[in-house]
Amino acid sequence: MKGKGIYLLLGVLVVQLLLTALVFMPTPHTGGDNAGYVTLAHSLLDQGAYRELWDPQEPSHTKYPPVFPLLLAGAMALGVKGWVGLKAIPFLSTLSAGLLTFLWVRGRAGIAMAGGVAILLALSDGVLDYSRWILSDPTFLALTMGALWALERAGHPAPKGTGEGPGAGGEGFDPTSRRWLSLGFALVILAYFTRSAGLPLVVATLGWLGLKRWWKPLAAFLTVFLIPAGLWWLRGKLKGGSEYVAEFWFIDPYRPELGRVGV
Repeated sequence: MKGKGIYLLLGVLVVQLLLTALVFMPTPHTGGDNAGYVTLAHSLLDQGAYRELWDPQEPSHTKYPPVFPLLLAGAMALGVKGWVGLKAIPFLSTLSAGLLTFLWVRGRAGIAMAGGVAILLALSDGVLDYSRWILSDPTFLALTMGALWALERAGHPAPKGTGEGPGAGGEGFDPTSRRWLSLGFALVILAYFTRSAGLPLVVATLGWLGLKRWWKPLAAFLTVFLIPAGLWWLRGKLKGGSEYVAEFWFIDPYRPELGRVGV
C-alpha cells in the first residue's frame, strides 16, 4: 500500500481511535458476562484450570470458549490489573478490526470503498459500545476480519511458473499463498474458540474451499479444526455443562421454557 492509501488508512484509524476514546468508560459493566470472563481468566492464571470460581463447587466451565479468557489471563500475568487495564484488550481489538476491515475491503473493491466501509464500522453504535466493556465481541470481530483478509490474499498469489491462481485440488500453491492460507485457517479457528457464533465462519470457509475445488486445503483445514473442536465438544459432554451452540435454537435463550425454533 502506497501514497494515498496509507494516508487514508491512517486517517480512518485516527477517527476510530478518537471515537473509541470518547466513549470509553472506566466503570465495570453491569452485565454478568464480563465478570464471568475475568473470573475465568483468574482461574486459568491461578489454578491452571478452566473453572467457574463464582460457584462454590467450582465446576469446569464448558460454555464460553477459552481464547478471550486466555487473553485476559495473559494481560494479568504481565501485571495488568483493574477494569481499565483489562478493557485495553477489547479497545485494541476494535482498532484492529477497523484496520483489518480496511485491508480486506481494499483487496476486493479498492481504496475508496475500503475507506468508506472502515469509516462506517468506526461510526457503528454497536462497535463503539462493545469497545468499552470486557466482552469477547470486539476480539471475535477482529479475528473474523483478519481471517477474511488472509483467505482473500491466499487466492491471489500465482503458482510458480504460471500466471494463474492456485489450481483445482489445491495444487500449485506457492509458499506465499500457503502462508496466507495457513494464517486464514488459524484465524478462523481462533475466532470459533473466541465465540461459538464463529461456526458459520467455519462452514463458509469449507464452502469457499469447495467452490474453488481446493480439496487438499479443505481436508487439511477440516482436520485441523475438528481435532480441537471435537475435544472441546467432548469436554462439554463429559463435564455435563451447557452447550452454547444449542442456545441458538431457543426461541429466547433467556427463557428456555418457550421451546426451540422450528422449520
